[in-house]
Amino acid sequence: TGNGTFVLADGDTMVEMDADGNTTDWLTGLPYDAGILGIAFDTYGNLYGSAGVNDTILRSFTPGGSTEVFETNAQLLNGLFVDSDQQLWVSDSFGDNISRIDPDAGTIVEIVSSNASSANGVFFDEQRGVLYWARFAQSQVYAAQITDGAAGPSAQVVDLEGSSDGMTMDECGNLYVVDQGGLGAGAPCRIDRIELTEGGSGVVDGGVVEVAGPGDIGNSCASLQFGYGFGNANDQALFVVGTQGDVYRVDAGVGGYPITLPAG
Repeated sequence: TGNGTFVLADGDTMVEMDADGNTTDWLTGLPYDAGILGIAFDTYGNLYGSAGVNDTILRSFTPGGSTEVFETNAQLLNGLFVDSDQQLWVSDSFGDNISRIDPDAGTIVEIVSSNASSANGVFFDEQRGVLYWARFAQSQVYAAQITDGAAGPSAQVVDLEGSSDGMTMDECGNLYVVDQGGLGAGAPCRIDRIELTEGGSGVVDGGVVEVAGPGDIGNSCASLQFGYGFGNANDQALFVVGTQGDVYRVDAGVGGYPITLPAG
């Protein structure tokens, strides 16, 4: 929310959580029990969600209820990122592509279709003009330069281990990628920090560093986000959620990228 709390999907309820793990109901009675994957706010306070497990309709949420935005015809809506122009970048894990959605115009444009099989976490670095996405099954991160709204050729940035899921970026332009625990059945999760070259197309020598591993963040982790608006050390921490309902905090020592957040 940008005000020292998070909103998370919890079965058929959206809950608002503070840094101590205290929760209050934000929106109840959703008919998407266990189906919501990526969620992200725009600056107007709309919370967009990709309910890819159960349907292919993009939806927005407010405390007053949910709204069907439109049918995307995707095969599995998954990762979701909202940029400063309120454009939504969404991965289709089974359709093997990344699309950009304009919710006001009601349009969806396929941006990337090559090297996007099992696309999962997605992040658009507006400062570099580079779109990043994680390939879950291959545990690789790919990128493409975005110019005038169109993507250039895609290229691999880094080859990791496991099953790469969610991603985010810090204020210095380093990527953070969650391994869901794909190194073995029931294996613990891992978070890697990827220090990128100046242009963002590669990794500096020794630039892949494990910032959390076995014993730190449990199993089956999926998404991560920096804290915003806490006014304390939580603004330099990663909050990690998993498919088993756990939330973990990891000190990062740096603040998050200036993402879109609700005004005020």
